[in-house]
Amino acid sequence: MQFLVSSTDCRIDDDEGLIHIVHADSVSSAIRAFKLQVCIHDKYVRSYILDGEFGERFWILTAKERQHFEKTGELIATPALFRRRLTNYFANRPDLATAYLDYYFSSNDEQELAPEHYCELAEYLLVTKNEFIKAQALPLDAIPVIHQSRCSTS
Repeated sequence: MQFLVSSTDCRIDDDEGLIHIVHADSVSSAIRAFKLQVCIHDKYVRSYILDGEFGERFWILTAKERQHFEKTGELIATPALFRRRLTNYFANRPDLATAYLDYYFSSNDEQELAPEHYCELAEYLLVTKNEFIKAQALPLDAIPVIHQSRCSTS
């Protein structure tokens, strides 16, 4: 079965196209395939994960932490608390928590997240946690076809 699938929040790169045709057995399978085939390779998703925005959220989780940060520019959370929060997020994938923490806290500016870890981490975020990219799918056979009229204008 074919589905038209797109991001509902336009967070993917326009150069890749916002609507894709996906072959799948169900709406949920089509959305999963879209996230794994298109979104996982998107530059915005990659930047979100690798440039720190994903990790930053574990520093400020409570209203008290946000208020303190907004007033002083200082973080209340310690590196140990950050690590614990991130580890809890990846509770059923501790290997991903370890890989991301090693990458995030690396003192080597050239340190990169291994490609296999990036793909697994992106899949976990996009599919397992259903975060960052929201998508919708519509079976192609449910889309009405508009036929051109042959009316004369004279």
